[in-house]
Amino acid sequence: MDVQNKKFINNLASNDLKTRRKSINSIQERLKITKKKADYDRIWKGLYYAMWFSDRPLTQQKLADELADIFLIEEIFGNDDKNFEKFIKFSKSFWKIIALEWLNIDYHRINKFLLLLRRVFNRQLEVVVKYNDINKTQEYCDRVLNKFVFSGDKRIYNGIPFHIIDIAKDELVKVITKLNKKDEEELDSEELTKLIKEAKVDPIFKLILDLVNNYHINKDYRTYIKDNLVNDQDLIDYGIIERCYKPQYVSKKDVEEDEGIDEAEWKGF
Repeated sequence: MDVQNKKFINNLASNDLKTRRKSINSIQERLKITKKKADYDRIWKGLYYAMWFSDRPLTQQKLADELADIFLIEEIFGNDDKNFEKFIKFSKSFWKIIALEWLNIDYHRINKFLLLLRRVFNRQLEVVVKYNDINKTQEYCDRVLNKFVFSGDKRIYNGIPFHIIDIAKDELVKVITKLNKKDEEELDSEELTKLIKEAKVDPIFKLILDLVNNYHINKDYRTYIKDNLVNDQDLIDYGIIERCYKPQYVSKKDVEEDEGIDEAEWKGF
């Protein structure tokens, strides 16, 4: 890490709001001219280390919000196809860096990175919902979530997809209520169900729920999705399970072969 980058990262992790804000503004200016995937990767690598060095709980919470809020800059990531392509690249770089660094996150730092994942996923959902285009939602699924978070690749540690499975419903509701300028308590179940359907986020849940039928991934992974999403009463009430989950018949032979693969090959993420 060169001296200039180290200073930038330290400023971003600073407990002083003005110092952090100045660094965030410099990132925004850089993102306006960034085009190459490698440049997005370098930006998120720096932001990752800023989170790493952030030491006070309140500062960590604010920094997680500030980093995630970068996705909401419409001048860079909103309004048109060109900006949506930037959004996809910036999103991919985030999950790529997180996947590469996840094993290095120690017990004392894991909570702040789980918070960062929650905040970033929330903002990415918000961007997708704002575009209100089923094709763009599908593109986000294909190029971002399916590429990294829910790829089923054993190089993606369980903690990443499991955390998104845990928070997906709650973060969706937060986005819906925020964009409709209402508190969750102000929306009855019928209105919330209608808004969720109109948000065009079904491809996200279909991507996750389809993994239940994917016998190339670990059995624990599939069971976790069943327990936490398929059987979730709210998702059933919203109509998401009916629209997005299509269970497939599996023969006894396939199950036995699958269990044999798990026992023989699975060593855990």
